[in-house]
Amino acid sequence: MTAQSSEILLLDGHFESLNSLPLSPYLEPRGIDSRAMSKGYCTSLWRGFVGLWEVLDGSLFLIGLVDFQNDPIDPATVFGELRLPILADWYSGRLEIDRGELLFYYHMPWGSLYAERLRLYIEHGQVVARRSYDHRKVLLRRFNTALEEHEEYRRQVAEHGSSPLGPLGGFTAAGLKVIGQSPVGGEPWPAEPDEWNLEEWVLPMLTHCVRPGGLAHSHR
Repeated sequence: MTAQSSEILLLDGHFESLNSLPLSPYLEPRGIDSRAMSKGYCTSLWRGFVGLWEVLDGSLFLIGLVDFQNDPIDPATVFGELRLPILADWYSGRLEIDRGELLFYYHMPWGSLYAERLRLYIEHGQVVARRSYDHRKVLLRRFNTALEEHEEYRRQVAEHGSSPLGPLGGFTAAGLKVIGQSPVGGEPWPAEPDEWNLEEWVLPMLTHCVRPGGLAHSHR
């Protein structure tokens, strides 16, 4: 399955890619097919929508919905007479946010590993805790475990494999640095990702959003 587009969270004045689906616990018990909300779909957005969210004063709000073309989805298709912003009081669980350098690319939904993961713990739409995790330590621990437990993997790493997609395929230059290895064939795979400005991508979507208290977005 293709890597999927993330939800968007406005947190502490900054946009974040949110690797969680806070709307799912609302849709599923009501039998709402999220794909029917959009006029079409693409392989990187099988669910059919991107939700835009904001944490304000410790509360999680849904502030907008867009389809795969970044066109607005009428929230009435899901919430009836409720209007944006909508307090996500149905949601209890973790919100996962990746930050920092890409260490390992995995072509599956949100399978890639970044340098840091921030977790927000939510109870009925209220943020009750935050925790930050260093994924560089996680990556190194996983790599060392694989070396210890799998003789064939040790051999392949020692020989650096026979192709660019060999045992170290998926590690970026930043990830290879963490595990103390050199690129396979002289270059990391995948190549370093193009610099991507999340804010530039999201700002046009904000015209379709309603923020708590009618707040306008300010650049930082």
